[in-house]
Amino acid sequence: MAERSGADLEFALRQVLDIMCMARVTEEPEHIATAGWLAMRVEFRGASHGEMRLRMPEETACHLAATFLGRRSSGEVTATEAVQVAGELTNMICGCFLSRLESAQIFELSAPRPYPPDTPQPQPSLARHYRLDKGSLYVALALTPWR
Repeated sequence: MAERSGADLEFALRQVLDIMCMARVTEEPEHIATAGWLAMRVEFRGASHGEMRLRMPEETACHLAATFLGRRSSGEVTATEAVQVAGELTNMICGCFLSRLESAQIFELSAPRPYPPDTPQPQPSLARHYRLDKGSLYVALALTPWR
């Protein structure tokens, strides 16, 4: 299941970032410290429950927000807009992932919420660092099937 989950997560990430932000995910993972990063989380319940966490450097968040909002440059994006877009991307990636993982199931997703990136996190079922064409991001998924 972990191999399939990893493929589903990568598909969801590529799909949402390509369609919504015209951003490409490269094959190279990137491991970076979290200083200056924006972090968002979405909890979900349904056939499985858990949470998805998305972290990215503030510069990456501003670039993705500028593209998402149709701005000419990341300098035109406010900090509030960067957080809002990062939250929406977290929500969309989580929803796309869950739809691929268990397509016949219904899930309830919480509103995306920011969290301090250096906060201790539950042990993820799946975690990946990705390099984007402009920036990088980290996705962690804690997934627990209902019994």
